[in-house]
Amino acid sequence: MKATEELTHTHDVVRKVLEIFTPANPRFQESIKTLQRTVEAHAWLQDEIFIPALKGQPLIQINFLAELAQEHKDLDQMIRLLLKTPPEQKKAVESFVLQIRTLIAAHVNKEQDALYPLAEQLLDAG
Repeated sequence: MKATEELTHTHDVVRKVLEIFTPANPRFQESIKTLQRTVEAHAWLQDEIFIPALKGQPLIQINFLAELAQEHKDLDQMIRLLLKTPPEQKKAVESFVLQIRTLIAAHVNKEQDALYPLAEQLLDAG
């Protein structure tokens, strides 16, 4: 299996978790922890295994790779803040949920629409 296929699979898992990632879910706290674990697994695979293989490739800007890695850190920070936010603070909880969902959607699009196809071209040619 190609690394990009495995990373796409982790995106699929994250999307599945997002289906239950809603404050209305009675198991919302558990869904946050599950999301945290799936995002961490994806970030580790990409940041520690995949990205190092791409560094130095002439057609992939280091700033783009750094932006994706920073988004992993931002997601981790937002999820940690959400875990610390009391459920009674509904507006804060809903705000974090919206921001996390939005960042994940944009992040997945960047990776699947730009990074992975380009990486496959470069790594297959190398």
